[in-house]
Amino acid sequence: MIGKRTAARLTSRYGTLLFLLMTLGLALAPGVQRSAHAAVLLDRAVVVTGEWPPFTSERMPGGGLLSALVSEVLKGMDREPVYEFLPFANALQMTDEGKAIGTFPWFRNAEREKAFAYSNPILEVEYVVFFNPTIQSPIRDIAAFEDLKDLKTVRVAGYAYGKLDCLLDFGTVECPQDAPPVADLGVVESEYRAFEMLRDGEIDYLAASRAVGESLIDRAFPMEDRRKFGVLDRPALTWSMGVHFLFPRSRPDANDLKQAFDRALAGIEASGRVAELRQTIEWQGRWKGRVVSLHEPGTGAPLAGHPRRGVADFVLLPRGSRAVVLEWSRYYLGTATDPEEPSMSYVQLLNGPLRGERLWVRDEIVELEGE
Repeated sequence: MIGKRTAARLTSRYGTLLFLLMTLGLALAPGVQRSAHAAVLLDRAVVVTGEWPPFTSERMPGGGLLSALVSEVLKGMDREPVYEFLPFANALQMTDEGKAIGTFPWFRNAEREKAFAYSNPILEVEYVVFFNPTIQSPIRDIAAFEDLKDLKTVRVAGYAYGKLDCLLDFGTVECPQDAPPVADLGVVESEYRAFEMLRDGEIDYLAASRAVGESLIDRAFPMEDRRKFGVLDRPALTWSMGVHFLFPRSRPDANDLKQAFDRALAGIEASGRVAELRQTIEWQGRWKGRVVSLHEPGTGAPLAGHPRRGVADFVLLPRGSRAVVLEWSRYYLGTATDPEEPSMSYVQLLNGPLRGERLWVRDEIVELEGE
């Protein structure tokens, strides 16, 4: 397990949130499963979503933080969710064809509302403006939305941006009535490509969910690139949008399902669970990418890192090794479901002869710095 000093700090300062992660990740994980026959098991509440970590991801415990909440809502409707993770465009199509009870997470969009009934907002997602602090750009002087109209950005295909949509489509803060979009805005197929363009200076800024953007930067970009991403933390450039569960209007019971979903969601909100989920998302953001020191275990075993999790092969690490955590172990986060799973975190070394190497290390040798 983790070092004694670190364990004590985590237990005393973050015990409640660790319990929440365990509840969301463990209790609800059984409902997250893939099935080759999922499309015909409608009575088992087939739900379609996509990769949008940390909110939804097939690779996360419980299918992601938001998936875990949706599972809880559906179980309040006496339905057992079976998740399919697809590209979001395919998720809409599969749901519209009646092969799933619904899909999430989606922002409001007038065109989609014609084909889908929207639930009440499941969660408010914070949006911010990302920029490249290593490049001299007028973005540093931006104080309000209208100041963005002459700067270059891109839109991710199919995404909605709330209060920024009018500026992106029409170049104005307010959307003109019954007018087609006039802004010459580039469209990319993925957020990864958009952040890549921001890193390379091809665009001046990028609007994105803070949690999703930070997660993507941590997962997809090497350590040396991370200094090329920053957030304009200014109240006027921060906004929130609700994400919804969509029920296809092609189903005759769409409105009944929506109402049942909203009732179950209201019960969870009243219990404080949604507020706890928001805290969990903020907590995870604070702990991603933390710098740690690596200490020799008290068992007399050597200080070592492993090229693959759970394998005997290892490389020796010198005393004083420091690293940044790329992926905390599930034991560290309190979401482990398999007692046989190795208690190991994934790190990138910051010093020594193996500087830059990425290795798995046992939690018992990890000690947080600055605590």
